[in-house]
Amino acid sequence: MFAILFVPMAIWFAYANWRRYWGESLVLMAVSILFLRWAFSRGEDSWLSSIDEIGRDGPW
Repeated sequence: MFAILFVPMAIWFAYANWRRYWGESLVLMAVSILFLRWAFSRGEDSWLSSIDEIGRDGPW
């Protein structure tokens, strides 16, 4: 959810005044990319891997 929120904010900071808000824009974009990577990782303890394993334990 934060990644979806931070991308438009980064674009808005870049559009508003790049020379003044370039740092904020780059930090918001980097943080949103990190949040997206964390949200969609399929690591051993991630929430996506636990959802994948729900169907594997069925009787079929």
